[in-house]
Amino acid sequence: MKMHPFKERREARQRPLLGFSLSGYDPAFVDVVARVGGYDIIWIEMEHSGMRMRKTESLCRIIDGNGLLSMVRLPGVEREAVLKAAEAGASILMAPMTSSVESVRQFVRHARYSPQGSRGYFGSSRAMNYGIGATPAELRKAANERLMLWAQIETTEALGCMDDLSQVEGIDGIFMGPGDLSAELGVPGLTDHPKVQEAVTRGPECARKHRRYCGTVCSAEMAGYWTKLGMDALFVGSNVSLQVRGAAGLRRQIEDQFAAGN
Repeated sequence: MKMHPFKERREARQRPLLGFSLSGYDPAFVDVVARVGGYDIIWIEMEHSGMRMRKTESLCRIIDGNGLLSMVRLPGVEREAVLKAAEAGASILMAPMTSSVESVRQFVRHARYSPQGSRGYFGSSRAMNYGIGATPAELRKAANERLMLWAQIETTEALGCMDDLSQVEGIDGIFMGPGDLSAELGVPGLTDHPKVQEAVTRGPECARKHRRYCGTVCSAEMAGYWTKLGMDALFVGSNVSLQVRGAAGLRRQIEDQFAAGN
C-alpha cells in the first residue's frame, strides 16, 4: 500500500507538520503560504464558516496543486457532509465534536469504501480520479489509501473515552481542540491554562499508544513545547489571525511615529 503523503512528510520532516486554517475562499492565501515555504497543510474550515462544498473542492485542487495537503474540517458526521468532502479529494477529513465511539464509526462508514466502510460509489469524482487509469476496484482501494480520517477531541466526554475513540478501525489520528476544551474545563478562551494544557498533553501519549497521529492548534511560541511532547501536526494560525496581526502591527508602528512627533 502506498504511504499517505502526510506520513511521508512526517517521516521526512522529523518534526510536526505545520499548517494554517482558512475560513473563506481565498486561493491567493494558499498561493502565498506555498511560496513562503516550510508549511505543509491548509485546513479548510466548514464547521464554523459559510464555506460551500463546490468551493471546498476547488480549494482542494488549488492546495494540492501548490504542493500542500488539504484538510477539511467537516460541519458534522452526517452522510452527505462526509461523502461530499471525501469525493472532493481532500487529503484529510476531520470530524468535529466526536464524543462517542458510534459517532466516530459513523464518520468512518461514510468516508471509506468497503471493507473499511460503506461509502456510496460514484466513479466520476476527483477522489476516484474521474474513473481514469484503473478499474473501479483499484480506484476505490486507492481512494481509501489516499484519505486520512481524524477525530477531534473537544469535550470532557471525548477526553474520558479518548482511548476508545483512538482505537476505532479506520481512524488515523486524533486532534486536540484547545478552544472548546477551555470552555468545557471552565476557563473559556484561556487555552494556555494548566487545565487545558494538561488535557491536550494527553493526546500525543494516547495517539502513540494506539499507533495514531495527533495534532492541535497552538501559538508559534508554543510550537517547540508541543514538538517535544510528540505532536505530529501544529496549526499555528489562520488567514484571519494573520490579517489581524498584520493590521494591528502596522497600526502600532504608525502610532509610535505619531507619538514621537514624526
